[in-house]
Amino acid sequence: FYRPNLSLSVLPVTGDEDKREQLLAVLGGAGGGTGIVYAATVKAVDELAEFLAGEGVSVASYHGKMTPKRRAEA
Repeated sequence: FYRPNLSLSVLPVTGDEDKREQLLAVLGGAGGGTGIVYAATVKAVDELAEFLAGEGVSVASYHGKMTPKRRAEA
């Protein structure tokens, strides 16, 4: 179904550093809205959340190995 408030972007990158730079650029152009960033592993989710928080992005991580309490807090 059509959701005009949602968008999907796929960008070519040349490595992890470029990937993070592109992600920050996309998030910076999001106008302060909310977004979801998917990662392949729990480790990648945690590392990405830590990186984004370090860059001043308000972030909450969420993955299948979280406790129910932590999931509710996210």
